[in-house]
Amino acid sequence: MVTHLLHFPVKQFVDIQRQKVVKRSIIIFSILTIIPSFFLAWNVVSETRFNSHTYRYIQDIQQLDLFSEKEIINVSRKYSRKEKSLTLSVIGKPLTEQQIRYMQQLLPKYGLNDVNLIIKQTGGTFDLGAQTAFIEKLLMDKDIQLQKKDSIIAALNNKLQLMQTSGVNELQLAREVKVQFPDIKQIAFSNSIFINLDHLTQDTVPTIFIQWEETPPNKKALLSQMNEWLKVRLNLEKLKIIEVEM
Repeated sequence: MVTHLLHFPVKQFVDIQRQKVVKRSIIIFSILTIIPSFFLAWNVVSETRFNSHTYRYIQDIQQLDLFSEKEIINVSRKYSRKEKSLTLSVIGKPLTEQQIRYMQQLLPKYGLNDVNLIIKQTGGTFDLGAQTAFIEKLLMDKDIQLQKKDSIIAALNNKLQLMQTSGVNELQLAREVKVQFPDIKQIAFSNSIFINLDHLTQDTVPTIFIQWEETPPNKKALLSQMNEWLKVRLNLEKLKIIEVEM
């Protein structure tokens, strides 16, 4: 084909019969060269698909409840025309026969119909290194879960505080502030969003804006006293007071 595209002159044989034999030999040689390459390429593609499917299968089964107290510490794949197998080495609480059958039933879902699933379990005993790694992973997972729960609790507390603040009778609170702190001329209430520009994090904080009639000499002490009183009065954990000038 290449010689044809490059327009090389075709050798002509005086003997037509010999020319046919040569052409036939070239065709047979080309076919014998192409066929193994085709099967090799097909085998590479099939093995790549097999590895991809087994990887997805392993990732998904580890999210199942039956792996909550177990850990896959080693994976071995075997791919050939005669045999396809996936071997999983598991530590932790032993898998039951029913759980193993369930894992086998999931194989067709990932295109692993003819794959032999082999589970190797250590039972109640396993080496110290594997045990340490398993425990460390469990502790890490627990820490992540606790951090998520703490974040959720903090967010809920923040929302609760905002709801409590929004339900305050501002006029009544202003009267109480005037009695407690007569030097204050005006007051405003708001739930302000404060953004940390270094870490790009934000926090919504109940905020009080005040304006003095005249700045008192003991302003710092009054602001501290007012902050503590308002936290108790409004049942808040955090509060910000900002002075403004009109």
